[in-house]
Amino acid sequence: MAEPNKAAAAAATAPAYRKPAVGDIVHFYDEQRAVNYSKQGGGPYAAMVTFRDVGGLSLQIFAPHGGFHAERVRHKSELDPKDAGKKKWWQWPRD
Repeated sequence: MAEPNKAAAAAATAPAYRKPAVGDIVHFYDEQRAVNYSKQGGGPYAAMVTFRDVGGLSLQIFAPHGGFHAERVRHKSELDPKDAGKKKWWQWPRD
């Protein structure tokens, strides 16, 4: 009976969203870009996952003004409220 308890514990600690894999397409948002572009440039931008680790995702962002790379991007549900105005995050396109 130890197996069901392990499964329950794993489910309780798992994030509420599916983790992306390298090559997946997600949406990228950046509050700082919104400020720099007069509230026009914050996203969503299409982004491809290029690397994944415990610090977040590395993303290649495809934006109308040119592409760029962002590192350590966390899911929207993992944002720290103390970072207001400086947040960047990813989410699934239909979130």
